[in-house]
Amino acid sequence: MPMKLYATNIASADSAAAIDVREDMTIEGIYLNLTYTVPVDGNRIKAEVSFGSTNSFTSNDTTASLASIALAQEAGAAGLGQLGHSVYIPMAEKVQAGERLYLHVFHGIAGSTSEATAFIYGGGTARPSTRRR
Repeated sequence: MPMKLYATNIASADSAAAIDVREDMTIEGIYLNLTYTVPVDGNRIKAEVSFGSTNSFTSNDTTASLASIALAQEAGAAGLGQLGHSVYIPMAEKVQAGERLYLHVFHGIAGSTSEATAFIYGGGTARPSTRRR
């Protein structure tokens, strides 16, 4: 059964949702869906699924990040624009029961509304992770 994370953001800041992994398993893929409404002058939006309680959008060589997506749109002077995108990212990441996963969503301009949904698909009982964070 997939795990679902949902986060919405109506300010120009980072918002997050969290879920605990229910059992030892291997994450086989993450489906990310991103939608937002932008004011005049456009905007950019980012979403990330990670093990970190804070986003790592601007970090290099992080072991916390599992998947991310980013979009940008330029809105004309006429007003609001809307945009959405979905992506499925296959992987084979071993996780242990009790590990916490976060969905971060960020946009840079006040007046925007953004939503991100992540479905995390996995199966089987995985051997313990050797990940060090």
